[in-house]
Amino acid sequence: MIIIAQTSQGVVEIHAGKTCERGFKWDNELFQTELIPRPERWCGHLGLYHPQLKPPHKNVVHMVAQEYQAHYQSESEAVGSLNKYSEDIYNDSGLHVRFTKQISPSGEIFIDILVSQILINGEKPRKLQGSQNSKINVKMNT
Repeated sequence: MIIIAQTSQGVVEIHAGKTCERGFKWDNELFQTELIPRPERWCGHLGLYHPQLKPPHKNVVHMVAQEYQAHYQSESEAVGSLNKYSEDIYNDSGLHVRFTKQISPSGEIFIDILVSQILINGEKPRKLQGSQNSKINVKMNT
């Protein structure tokens, strides 16, 4: 599967490969890696992550990638959590993407990519207030 998200920081693609293999593409450069399963909950979540990626992109010195399921008891609880960051985008089915790119005064770039699946009472939502369906496109690998 490939997720293409149009974020405030630009377009980012997340390519899911076999098991934990992922590709991340932004600024027309693809970086492939393998994420690590979380052995314990972190901020309440299990899932996959990599805390110290160093992609060969120009001036990127540090990258964090993570993905997980986020469980909520109500739509209002989910939407309240999602709207904490201006970079958050999500669709009606609860697919959530955050892509941040911070540039230091010296020009070093720090990247953070998050993908989560929102679940309300254990199920994917059908409609979420504030969703931006047109900004998230999912394609299946062939």
